[in-house]
Amino acid sequence: DQAFHRAEFVASFFYACIEAFSLVYTPRAISSISSQPMLLRMVLFFDVAATFIPAVLVIANLEIFEVTVHEIEFLNELMMAFVNLVFFKSLLRRRRGGLDANAAWRAGALACVAPVVQLGVYNSPLERGEQYAHFIEFTFGAVAAFVTFWFTLDNWSAAEEELRCIKYGALESCAVCLPNHALKKSEIGGSSAHSSKVAAPSVCRT
Repeated sequence: DQAFHRAEFVASFFYACIEAFSLVYTPRAISSISSQPMLLRMVLFFDVAATFIPAVLVIANLEIFEVTVHEIEFLNELMMAFVNLVFFKSLLRRRRGGLDANAAWRAGALACVAPVVQLGVYNSPLERGEQYAHFIEFTFGAVAAFVTFWFTLDNWSAAEEELRCIKYGALESCAVCLPNHALKKSEIGGSSAHSSKVAAPSVCRT
């Protein structure tokens, strides 16, 4: 039981780190992923912190902190759901060219259902409430991992487009690269969007 819980909480911490790395190293501008990039960064920070602390407590003494770490973990999955919802919406937006408000509300409601239900099941008087809560948790985690994997594949595709544009002068890719260049430069306080639009085509034509 102790080995299971240690593996579970450490794996949750590493998954939170993978989510953070997938956002930090994305070739796309953060503002193209979320309309509130600072909020997304803050949620990711607390997501990593809220998985690191339970992992340390479980390794230190599972018997004393068992209930506390489960409560923290299940509550933290609301933040995980928020991050995956942002990833999912950005992926659908790229594929469909937009996402209607009703679809966004439905996706948000579904993303919040699993964490809330598993928290309720864990605190319920059911004889095997913890096992049922873990079943919901792992099902939700599998879906979240799929979304994160899809997001990393999308990042890889965007990076390939950038490299093809720079190395081989593939002009058809420039329509995709230029908006990212403009947004990236505006985020890091570089040149204006207009100047980036002027400079990038010369790179693509080499």
